[in-house]
Amino acid sequence: MIREGTGKGFRRGLRSLVAGALLLAGLALAGPAPPPAWWEVRLTVAVKGTYSLRGEAIPLSGEYAGLITWEGRLEPDGDDFILVHIRSEALEWSLREKAGQGGAVSVLDAPDTSRPRLRLNYVLREDAEVALDFEFEGTTVPLHKRSIKIPLEMPRSARPAGITPGYRDFVLSGSNRIVLPASDLERPRPERTFAWTWRRVERLDKDSRTFVAIQGHSAEAVVALVRH
Repeated sequence: MIREGTGKGFRRGLRSLVAGALLLAGLALAGPAPPPAWWEVRLTVAVKGTYSLRGEAIPLSGEYAGLITWEGRLEPDGDDFILVHIRSEALEWSLREKAGQGGAVSVLDAPDTSRPRLRLNYVLREDAEVALDFEFEGTTVPLHKRSIKIPLEMPRSARPAGITPGYRDFVLSGSNRIVLPASDLERPRPERTFAWTWRRVERLDKDSRTFVAIQGHSAEAVVALVRH
């Protein structure tokens, strides 16, 4: 007698094979977790400013303009970032100073070696925002020989209260708070522009003499990211 099988065992085995194949396919599709995103960072600051120094017999004033960049990358580090500097460059820079008045005016141009250097200190995530902190390693003025030297006040970003007080108190218009919405980190090529004007009159005492330094500038900072 030939007995025909019911096929139940075969169907159970087939279901097991299919389930196993689907599981393997799912694992293959999922694959290893992709590496976290990182970003190219480019900060470009354009500045145009003036200064004058009073307190000596010969009046003195100067004007300057520049376009300076910082380039690097931003790598995730838990809830924070690692900032990697690649290069900084003054694409354009000029500073000219005049001393005297009438027909007796002396003019000096700053040497090329005095170009300011832009420094991005940190990038910090703050809730739904990403804050950038930058400043310049600049030069001193005047270029003419004088009994006093002062730092040339270049643009800088706003900082938390109590850190480097003074600069943001003299912002006349706009804002030097360089903050991006955290959602920009999900965009392929976000770009934000910030602009402000600044001016300060400062009294300085040296060797029983009082000087008055007047400095001012307009600034525009552009932050551009490229997501990878």
